[in-house]
Amino acid sequence: MGISLTLPNRTLDPQLGIPTVAETLAHPAFPTAIWNLEPDRKGLCPVAEGRGGPFGINWEVHGDGPIKLVFIMGLGGLLTGWQRQTYHFGHLNRERYSVLVFDNRGVGGSGKPLMRYSSREMARDEKRCLHVVGISLGGMIAQEFACLYPGTISSLGLCCTATEIKNYELTWLENIKSRLGMLMPKSPDESVAGVARQIFAHGWLPLPDDAEVPVAGKDPKVLSPATYY
Repeated sequence: MGISLTLPNRTLDPQLGIPTVAETLAHPAFPTAIWNLEPDRKGLCPVAEGRGGPFGINWEVHGDGPIKLVFIMGLGGLLTGWQRQTYHFGHLNRERYSVLVFDNRGVGGSGKPLMRYSSREMARDEKRCLHVVGISLGGMIAQEFACLYPGTISSLGLCCTATEIKNYELTWLENIKSRLGMLMPKSPDESVAGVARQIFAHGWLPLPDDAEVPVAGKDPKVLSPATYY
């Protein structure tokens, strides 16, 4: 059952079809935007003992198969950002895969210590193992993880990431202006539209969502969307 997320034309950016927060919340498909996938195990893992902690990392394991996958989210993203991968590997193919997803420190249900964050320190938070996939900041963390614990990596998947960030096309002043702009207060509508323009192809944004939404009671370990919120 594909559900279209195409919204009315009252948007912040009519050309890209980016809705306001109010339009998004009012859309009938919004309750299915985050799939309520029931994990086999979940909890808070204490990390960073002696490194400014301990504090808890919010984690979930889906599936109970022998092939273990670890998905590391990008900057500010929640573990639910991996829901399509979690559902495919940890639910539809649960006998073959065990999927670990988690909130990075400072995000979601994980601890939010007031300290300097680095990809290396965050990699130490996630000393689990095996098939590791990281996107954006998560890809940088995954690279640090592979360097710190090479014996635990079976495979490494890197998506939309880099070994370092260099703005060759910007002058020093433009670079400073860009970084300061990230710290300027914005309304929720401006924040959502700005992120959408940065991370999604402009031709993709106005298209309907072709995802097959899991059905509670029919698909394995899928709960009603209402119970998630």
